[in-house]
Amino acid sequence: MNAKSINKLQLDNLFPEFDQLQKIYGDPGLNAIYGAGCTLEPNLMMIFMNPTGRNIASNPNWAGLRAPWLGTKNIWKILHKLDLIDDTLFNRIDRIESECWTEVLSEELYNTLAQKYIYILQI
Repeated sequence: MNAKSINKLQLDNLFPEFDQLQKIYGDPGLNAIYGAGCTLEPNLMMIFMNPTGRNIASNPNWAGLRAPWLGTKNIWKILHKLDLIDDTLFNRIDRIESECWTEVLSEELYNTLAQKYIYILQI
């Protein structure tokens, strides 16, 4: 690990802004999805358009990290091919169904990205 230190995974001071945008432009039955990963000087920031309702974190009953792409697989396949996610973590993601994602797996995944100084956001 270099001189940068791992910090919190999300910018919680921006949550009210994301929530307001979700109310105006999003599906009112789904929660806003916040960015997650390295929040202090990331080396790579990935911004995706068109968040999906398939993200388990958009479900109002989800109590875990509300971060992009949870419960989906395509983006993690890409990040794995780019060597941003190791084989062990990717294989765990690839084997489970979206409704079987856990809060622990979500935290582990975004901690891994933060350790690689990556931040992911959907708008």
